[in-house]
Amino acid sequence: GLQVFTDGTLQARTGGNALKTVIARSADQGNTWLTTTIQHPATGALEFDQSHPEILYLFGSETRDLRRDPATGEYSYASPPSDFLRPLYPTDLLADDGAMERHAIGVSFLAKSIDGGNSWRLLETRDNLIKFIVDPVQSQLLALVAVAGKPTRIIRSADGGEHWTSLDIPPATLRYTTHLLPSPDDSATLYFFSQQETVSRRTIGRLYRYDPEAGLS
Repeated sequence: GLQVFTDGTLQARTGGNALKTVIARSADQGNTWLTTTIQHPATGALEFDQSHPEILYLFGSETRDLRRDPATGEYSYASPPSDFLRPLYPTDLLADDGAMERHAIGVSFLAKSIDGGNSWRLLETRDNLIKFIVDPVQSQLLALVAVAGKPTRIIRSADGGEHWTSLDIPPATLRYTTHLLPSPDDSATLYFFSQQETVSRRTIGRLYRYDPEAGLS
């Protein structure tokens, strides 16, 4: 689809595959276009900052092997991240002496580029993110956090992912959240849909509105 940034830049996704996305941008109302190919993991999804065309985020997850040392109880990664993510992760591998217990674990990642996708930096969230959006009004970041696969809280960043704070929302309310959306009028106000049940192939749920001053309604 076609995107229009706040500075008037036009952007369209023109091609790609599971490992790359091709985008075309125009700064002169569509008279000329510049094409850029962005490499990313197959599990990654791109999100753009509507106020800053050069800033984009890559959000996704991948499965890695986790080892537990029976002697110390400590965990470490037994398999490296994907080729794309490997330069972004610190070294976290240990020599495998054959005595380790192995487990598979899903690792979420959030990376940021400030040069249109030419280079990336991994953002530290210390959480398992399952949904991520960029607020188009104030460029704030919103993410839904899960524990054991169940949504438990929503975190927000007002500085491009450098620092995060949790919103005061009861975890039970978020348990089956499927959609997350900031208000177009006020970025501090948030809407989210929580699925309650499925009846005759129809999803029944509730739409919540969160206001930092008025609370949840």
